[in-house]
Amino acid sequence: MAVEGALTSSLRERVLARWSAREGGAQDRDAQRLALLERCVGSADGTCDLEPAPCHDVASAHELAGTTAALVHLGAVLRDLTLCDSAAGVRLQALSSTVDRAIDAHVAALEQGVERAFAIPELAVREEAGAPDEVDYVWDVATDAISWVDRRRSRSVPIAKQLGTTRASFHSHIHTDDRDRVARTLRESMARADELFWSEYRLQRPDGTWADVLERAVLVRSGGRVVHALGHLRERTMVRRLLRELEEAHERLEAANSAAQIGTIRIDRERLVTVRDAMLNRILGLPAEPSVHAYGETLTWVHPGDRDRLGAEIDRAMIDGSVVPLDCRVLRKDGTTRWVRGRARGLRTEDGTLRWLTGAVLDVTDEHEHAVERQRLLEDARRSRAEAEAMSRAKEEFLALVSHELRGPVNAMLGWLSLIRSGQLDAAQLDRALATLDRNAHAQSRLIEDLLDMSRVLAGKLRLELDVIDVASLASEAIASWEPAALAKSITLSNDGCASERALVLGDAGRLQQVLSNLLGNAIKFTPRGGCVSMKVSCTSERVRIAVRDTGPGIPESERERIFESFRQSGSQGARRESGLGLGLALVKTLVELHGGTVRVETPDDGRGSVLVVELPRRDQP
Repeated sequence: MAVEGALTSSLRERVLARWSAREGGAQDRDAQRLALLERCVGSADGTCDLEPAPCHDVASAHELAGTTAALVHLGAVLRDLTLCDSAAGVRLQALSSTVDRAIDAHVAALEQGVERAFAIPELAVREEAGAPDEVDYVWDVATDAISWVDRRRSRSVPIAKQLGTTRASFHSHIHTDDRDRVARTLRESMARADELFWSEYRLQRPDGTWADVLERAVLVRSGGRVVHALGHLRERTMVRRLLRELEEAHERLEAANSAAQIGTIRIDRERLVTVRDAMLNRILGLPAEPSVHAYGETLTWVHPGDRDRLGAEIDRAMIDGSVVPLDCRVLRKDGTTRWVRGRARGLRTEDGTLRWLTGAVLDVTDEHEHAVERQRLLEDARRSRAEAEAMSRAKEEFLALVSHELRGPVNAMLGWLSLIRSGQLDAAQLDRALATLDRNAHAQSRLIEDLLDMSRVLAGKLRLELDVIDVASLASEAIASWEPAALAKSITLSNDGCASERALVLGDAGRLQQVLSNLLGNAIKFTPRGGCVSMKVSCTSERVRIAVRDTGPGIPESERERIFESFRQSGSQGARRESGLGLGLALVKTLVELHGGTVRVETPDDGRGSVLVVELPRRDQP
């Protein structure tokens, strides 16, 4: 028999009356209830459609929630009448089954529609299939009655027994620490005319354990007052556990980064923001707290000299997702520079789009400074080793040189002495022999005196006997002493003294005479035959200047400082060119500095030869 036939006029009136009493609604809603009842009957007969209306915005969500609440109340009414009226029980039970299926469809449509309409993110992690971790309800605000709908299983009396049939009894199952907060939030949502209520709390299970629950409900209003709430409970114990584990892992990572002083950066290309953690801000000399910045400020902390290069590396990572280095200098607000080293890579979304770049950096300033210091020490060690090797070679060369310089005159003197003793020399030969003996004896005396002077200098035992001296007179004496040697090489030797005033200095006459003699001897030694050597003495108000010029090969720029070192001859480069120990100019520099003066090499205006210039402090009065 058709279901519609079972609903006589009297039965329909009974259904509508009990339905109206259950909802507590006004009489003007009876027409809506009758229309919905006719749709249910028609759906049971297959003559009409009872599918839920589309839910895509807030208004349609409210309409669907009202229809669903009405269906829940209708289902309860039909179950009650089935128990009371045995004659119509079978037909009413068939209609009740149709309403139950419609409720399931409407609840599912409403849940999806609410998430779309109110943009609620999906936070739940569902457990294994069939687990009762979610349940829907309809709350009648006026009567405080609450009807539970378990869509995973058949409509169950145990849920009502567990959670209660009123909102007040349901609240008794909420943890005492959460209960007042949940009630207060619900009251405030209803008073503010909110369209959606949601809350998270702990709910007691039948076995006494506690579950983390998320409750969401659409508040259905009539005349500005909430009349029904269509809600959804979802257990989030698994989510909570995962969140706690995630928070603990994050805290462990932050602790490890803090201990290792590692800072992190995250760039969101879609939102155009850059996030820096507290450690990175500390490295940058900023307050040690996380911060969010505009995308254009991503590289403001990078040293200008490294900014373009690092920007190109980040762009590459955001294009192909590769791992790129973040080695650069950072410029802090106080103007100091730090060195950081790190890595970054691009991260993709689920659809494969490169959206983020995340990286970690480490402050390696101390390491960099240590590396620079190590390199400096290595260079110093290499230079010291080279100098030590050069000194060792110079020592060997010096010993060979001294042996040669001393052996040559001695051999010449021994040869002439042997001839003198033989009595075979005539008068002219004897004079020549004596002149040779005299020249070689003086040469050895000068060599030995130079060695002794250098030994005194190194031992700090060289003493000066100071007096006021006329440098021009010393220059004339030095010129006279070197004239024979100059004539022997056909070298023109000239003296340009101070014509108008005396060149007075405070010094040791013997040592200054040694300085001038060494300068002239060095010039004559390196000047070719037919050349010119001159000594010029000039004065300023504070200095006396002595310039010795020659027309020799000149002194290369690279050798001008080194010719004043011991055992070195200009342009020798390790090869012996002239006789002598190479101590003359070293003694000149030492003696001049002991007199408070300076010595240097200059190039003549015509570019020929060289000029050695000595400057001494001038003394006004004798």
